[in-house]
Amino acid sequence: MKHDFAKPSNKWSSMSAELHASVMKTRTTIANIPDDIEIEEECRLVDAASAKACQIARKIVARPATNTRQRRVKGLAAAWLDGTYPQ
Repeated sequence: MKHDFAKPSNKWSSMSAELHASVMKTRTTIANIPDDIEIEEECRLVDAASAKACQIARKIVARPATNTRQRRVKGLAAAWLDGTYPQ
C-alpha cells in the first residue's frame, strides 16, 4: 500500500516520529558532552544539539490540532520546548 504523506494524519505521524528521533539524538549528543569543559562551551553545545528538535517542536506547536492524536503530538512538542518532555 502506498502512503500519501500529504494527508493530515500521516503528516502528524511523520512529524511525531521526526520529533522523537531528533529528541533521542539530542539526548545522546548531550549525554556525550565532556564533563570537564567550561560552562559557556557546554551551553553552546547543548544549544547546538537541541536546535533541530526545537525547530521541529516549534513547527508542530504552530499547527492547529483537530483531534486527540494531533493534540497529543502537539503536547509532546510543547513539552520538549518547556523542558518537560517524558524520559
